[in-house]
Amino acid sequence: MSHLIKERLNMWAAASQLPPEVLLHIFKFAVHAPEDGADGGLSLKHRSSRVVASTRALHSLTHVCKWWRDVALNSPTLWTRIDNHKPAQLDAFLARSRSAPISVHVSTNDSDYLDTFIRGHSGRLRRLDITAESNVYGAHDPMCLDALFQSKAPVLECLTIAVHHSYVHKGATSLLFQERVSTLHSLAISYFDSFPCIPANYFPRLTHLYVSHKYLGVPLLEHLPLLLVNTPALQHLHVSLCAFAAEAVTFARPIPLPSLRSFTCTNSDTRAALQLLNLLEYPEDVLVCLSEMHCGITSAAEVSQRISTRDAWLASMTTLEVYDAGNRYCVIAEGPRSGFMIRCRWTPSHSWAPWVVNICATVPLDSITSCELSTCSLDLAPALLSRLPGVRELAVFLPNGRYVDSTTALLQGIFVALADPTCCPDLQTLRVEGVIGGWPVLATDPFVTMVRKRFESGRPLQHVTMDVDWSAQERHHCEPALMFAVQYLPGGLTLGEGAVREHRFVMSEMWTVPDAERWWQLPPNEKTVRTFQYWNDD
Repeated sequence: MSHLIKERLNMWAAASQLPPEVLLHIFKFAVHAPEDGADGGLSLKHRSSRVVASTRALHSLTHVCKWWRDVALNSPTLWTRIDNHKPAQLDAFLARSRSAPISVHVSTNDSDYLDTFIRGHSGRLRRLDITAESNVYGAHDPMCLDALFQSKAPVLECLTIAVHHSYVHKGATSLLFQERVSTLHSLAISYFDSFPCIPANYFPRLTHLYVSHKYLGVPLLEHLPLLLVNTPALQHLHVSLCAFAAEAVTFARPIPLPSLRSFTCTNSDTRAALQLLNLLEYPEDVLVCLSEMHCGITSAAEVSQRISTRDAWLASMTTLEVYDAGNRYCVIAEGPRSGFMIRCRWTPSHSWAPWVVNICATVPLDSITSCELSTCSLDLAPALLSRLPGVRELAVFLPNGRYVDSTTALLQGIFVALADPTCCPDLQTLRVEGVIGGWPVLATDPFVTMVRKRFESGRPLQHVTMDVDWSAQERHHCEPALMFAVQYLPGGLTLGEGAVREHRFVMSEMWTVPDAERWWQLPPNEKTVRTFQYWNDD
């Protein structure tokens, strides 16, 4: 009797008077994220843990009252995001979703189970995320994904494949789902200790591509270009764990990607990234981010091929930022809507100046008009400045806590390089900043010589700012000589007090590209970092 009374009372409640269409609209907001294609955003990791679809909200809605439960059970779209964590729940969701397109995450090390599932439901798959985990106790039995190549998926929009052990494809073809996949917008392929299988399909609508590959036997660059040829609508390309290929695929003409907005390469060999970059043809406003790269001794022959077909992209960049901190180095060039960044680690025993020169030969930056430089390397600045013929503004940020002797040598090298008027011939302003424990007195004479020689050659500096932490004695000793240089500086000389305690570089907002993660969540070490603090970067 009490149950019937409660049911009657619930029928008169305001929430029970809502039409089923309104309730369903509310339920969708409670159960799913906004329908933007993200489907919860699978995290792409090289060794993914099991992903479990969130069903808590849906479970709560079906236990409010009978009316709400009836509406939910008769709404197939509420039951379309599924995982195989609980077999009984998977079967229930498949039944309640009826014929609606489904988004499924399958985590398994059983080839037969995966084969049966895909063959049985491929016609309904809107999104399919596969994590092929290693077997128990680390066994590495081959994982077969033949169902991907032998079934059809007419409504598939997103496919992610993460294979973490040996993989075998028995079929003679590498065409996904037997045909041209015209509905696919997003494809992510992650192979760890596995032979790569790059699909040969034509993907007319693919906008997002993520490829990660750790297999020493076959470099990714031997296969990836063959896929890129078939992605004319690609907007976001992300490559990880890419090794250098001495015999990479070559083409008579660059691969056209006219819609490309961002190219990101992470945890890879710098030579491989530049190799791939050289194979592509992209628009003027693309962002190229090479982050957490691995560098060794790189010869000019390996990286110095000029990217001549990208002149519009290169010419749009006007600012350059270069810094190093211990074994971390970063080169960032920006334009109004374009950008190029290399952030890498370097073996401390090697000088990275020759490497930077080779990079500038590969990606010439003749259009740069403003440069900010912060370095511990004594030979970097002269090597870099000689490659910047159009720079008009130069800022040098001296590293905090360095010895006066090393700072002296650093500034001497810069001033000696600039004393040659053919080095940065259009340079107008120079700014030196930093808290360095005193002004290096021995750098004063090279500075005066530099401004005099540029003045006499007809290419004078207009203005110089020295903003360092002078002591009263140092300033008294150096100021007369520095002031003597004013006669060679039409815009004058400004001596500051070292008020700038540290320098942080914040990349512009254009480097934030939310749409790049529309279909997945990138691992933290593969996201674009936008803020750098020079001497505490770890």
